[in-house]
Amino acid sequence: MEEEKKAVSIFRIALAAGELLIKNGAEMNRTEETILRICASRGFTDIAVFISPTVIMIGDDKKEGTTYIKNIKSRGSNIKKISLVNEFSRNFTQGKVSENDALDILKKIDTEKGYPYWLILTTAGIGCGVFSVLLGGTVNDFIVTFLATFAAVFLNDRITRFSKTVFLGNFVAGFFVGIITILFYHVGFVKNLDMIIVGAVLSLVPGVAFTSGIRDFILGDLISGIARTCEAVLIAVAIAFGIGSVLFAYSLLGGI
Repeated sequence: MEEEKKAVSIFRIALAAGELLIKNGAEMNRTEETILRICASRGFTDIAVFISPTVIMIGDDKKEGTTYIKNIKSRGSNIKKISLVNEFSRNFTQGKVSENDALDILKKIDTEKGYPYWLILTTAGIGCGVFSVLLGGTVNDFIVTFLATFAAVFLNDRITRFSKTVFLGNFVAGFFVGIITILFYHVGFVKNLDMIIVGAVLSLVPGVAFTSGIRDFILGDLISGIARTCEAVLIAVAIAFGIGSVLFAYSLLGGI
């Protein structure tokens, strides 16, 4: 009975650590290794692990073993939290963190605030604005790109938080990038539609998701590789549809 209680405690810690890694963009191989090391550090070496972007399953590889399942409902990209979980894993396996404190530490990592949201929006706008200038844009192009990026990132975050779908948020964000760009182009404030759109869309491009998918393919995690690559393609299609619908409508009206 005591052994069973210990197993439940260790598996809960391993599940929580694995969930945090997947939610914040870690590759499947890193997540699996972390779970196995946490379990092995407390004497559980006969462990079977199945990991995908939407679910984690941990079980005792013995015939009478119990299986524990954790659903992953949301995913993003936060390198800081991945680093904190890795640090926790090292400390836990070295015995520097007790089993009683482990879940509290993981919950604290999960609620880590990070940078202020206004700073994220502002730096995204500045970065994309500078990119449009590097492509040959003007100061006016920088201003419009900044505004379009600010609106796109904000709308995408808000819609994705409530809808739980990557398509809708990116479609609306791309749509508003097109609207804002067309409005300033129509009044003559800017002359370069393409540079502004390319710069603003940079904040929405699923580069991390696509790279993680390819990396999972290389490491042999085929299910995760397919899932993440398809998600990246879906996001790209949503952005293209959002911007393309605005440009198509504007062309029908004789604007382009």
